[in-house]
Formats: sequence, C-alpha cells, structure tokens
Amino acid sequence: MKKIIIATTMLLFINNIVMAGNDTQPSNIGFALRGGITFAPTDFYGTNINVYPTIGLSADFGISKLPFFIETGVYLTNRYIMTDSNISVLAPALISYHIQTRKNMTIQPFIGPFIAYGFDYEEADVGVRMGVGLSINKLYTNCGYDISASNGYDEDAFFLSIGYKF
Repeated sequence: MKKIIIATTMLLFINNIVMAGNDTQPSNIGFALRGGITFAPTDFYGTNINVYPTIGLSADFGISKLPFFIETGVYLTNRYIMTDSNISVLAPALISYHIQTRKNMTIQPFIGPFIAYGFDYEEADVGVRMGVGLSINKLYTNCGYDISASNGYDEDAFFLSIGYKF
C-alpha cells in the first residue's frame, strides 16, 4: 500500500512539472451549474435506497501554484431517512487536485467536510464527502460518496452529477 501511495504522489508531481509550461492550466476561479442524482436511504438501517434529483451551483478557487483547489457550493437534494419528501440543502467545503491528462481534460479527486439541512424534518447533518470528477473543456462530471457523522443513522449517500463550467 505504501508503494502505491508513493508512486501516485510521484506521478502527481511529475504531471505538474510536465504541465508547468503549458498555458492551458485551469484558471484560479471557476463557477459551474450542476445537476444529477443522489442515492439515499429511506429507512433506519439504510437497506431501502431511493433515487432523488439534485441541482446546484459550485465554485472552485485555486489555492497555490500547484493545481490544488478549494471547492464549495450549494445543492438542493432530498436526503435523510423515513421520508420521500425531505428537501435538503447541502454545502460542501472540498479540497481537490486537478490532474491534467490532456490539453483540456483534468481528473479531479476531492475530499472534505459537508453540512446539510433537511427542511421537512428540521434535521442537520455533517460528514465527509469524497469522490472524483472529470472535466473536459467546459463539461464536468463527478461521482462520490457522502459519509454522514450525525445521529448514528445510516444517512450516507452516493451521488452522480454532470455540469457546465462558466
């Protein structure tokens, strides 16, 4: 496992050195409109999974000369157990590394905390969001997993989204 981590780290830094002279590096600030689906449990044990639509706005900010970015946003979705109508707002604070693979294509692994609030049951949730995104020109797609840290319930969720970067 240690060898895989070292090899991956070396590849990331080699990628950055090779692309350093390339003028196609992403800008330091970006905004996007995203839509997708969230797979979330609707029972106490997390065995009954429903699919809900998700829509939101995101922003990312470059934080160094290396391609590290902070990403945040506001997403409207449906989450939490025992209901089919708990509209929720979710706001992540993620760090991502943009690995440039081609001229206008990056792979973007991300991880960070999130906070969510369900309006119908007035329930807050916090946890960790992780996943990977793919950006090609102005199109963006990602998939990931939210690990809930609240209430001891199984409120984890898997998500897929596609978006357009401005």
